[in-house]
Amino acid sequence: MKQEAILIEFAFHGGMLTWRQLRRHSRSALQALLSDGVVVRDTRGHYALAQLDSAERVARSHNGARIGLTAALAHGWGVARRPDSPQFAVPKGARRPPGAIRRRLTDEERRTAVTSPLRTVLDCARTLPFAEALAVADSALQSGSVGFEELTLAAGRLRGRGAASARRVAAAADARAAGPFESAARAICLDEGLSVTPQFLIADDTFRARVDLADEANRIVIECDSFAWHGSRPALQRDARRYNALVVRDWIVLRVVWEDVFIDTELTRQTLRDAVRSRGQTEPPDRLAGRRVPPAGMAGRRVPPAGMAGGTTGAVPGQASRGKPARVSSDRRTPVSAA
Repeated sequence: MKQEAILIEFAFHGGMLTWRQLRRHSRSALQALLSDGVVVRDTRGHYALAQLDSAERVARSHNGARIGLTAALAHGWGVARRPDSPQFAVPKGARRPPGAIRRRLTDEERRTAVTSPLRTVLDCARTLPFAEALAVADSALQSGSVGFEELTLAAGRLRGRGAASARRVAAAADARAAGPFESAARAICLDEGLSVTPQFLIADDTFRARVDLADEANRIVIECDSFAWHGSRPALQRDARRYNALVVRDWIVLRVVWEDVFIDTELTRQTLRDAVRSRGQTEPPDRLAGRRVPPAGMAGRRVPPAGMAGGTTGAVPGQASRGKPARVSSDRRTPVSAA
C-alpha cells in the first residue's frame, strides 16, 4: 500500500519527483522501489520511473537527441502524459531508425542527447494539445530553465504550423502552477473562458487558505484532489473544514480528480459552465481561447483584468468581509512558496 501511494504520486506528477515531494512517504517503501529497479535516482536528486531511462540510451546510440515530452522528462519537468515510446531525432542526413525524425540538431544537443530547454518547450507547445503543452511550459518556468519573457518572445517569432498554438501556450504559461495535473485543469478552465490564477491565497482576519485555482471575478475555486493528499483521516478533516470556510465566504468550490481532467473532460467543462451561470452570467467574461496573442515584440505586454490594474488584487466590491483574496506572488514568472 505504501509503495502504491508512491507510484500514484509519480503518476500524478508525470513520472518525475524530487526528494522534497517524496519525503512524506515511507522511506522503506521508496528504498524497496529503488532496490527493485522500479524507481531510479539521478545525480540531481530527482527520482524517476525506470522506464524513462531507456530514452537517453536510444538517442545516444544514434547520435541524436531526445525531443518533445521525452526531452521534457529529461530536463526534470513534470508532464501531464508520458510518451508511449521514446521521442528522439537524428541529424539530417543520418540513418533514421524506426520512430525517429530527422531535424537539425546543435552540437550541444547531440552532446547532451536532448534538445535545449527553450526548444523543448516550443516543440511541445507547437505539437501537443493545449493542456499537455501548458503542463510542460509551466514546469519549465517553475524550474527556472526557461524565462517567461524568453518564452513569449521566442513564440512570437515562430511562423508556420503550430506557431499560433505555441503563442497561446506561452501567453498562458505560469510558474506558480503546482504540477501537471493542476496545469491541465487550468487549461480546461481557460478553454471555458475562466480567468484563473494558480496557487491563489484567500485570507481574512480569521482564515487563510491557498487554493489550487481561483477565478476571482466569479469567486470560483477549483481544487485538484489526489489520493496522495487526501488519503488520511486528518487530511480529510482538514480539507472539509477548509472547504466549508470557503463556501461560507461565498466561494463556489469545485473539486476535480485526475479522471475529471484527463478522461471525463466534457463533464468538467459543463460543471464549469454551470458554476459561471450560477453567478448570474450566461458566459464567462474572458475567453483566452478566443483572445489574440500579441505579435513578436509585444509578447511581454499584457493588460490586467478589470480591478487588477498594477498587478494587485482586492476583494470583489461589497464582499471584503467574505475572504479577501491576497496573492503571495502576482507574477506568473515566480513560483509560489508554501504558505
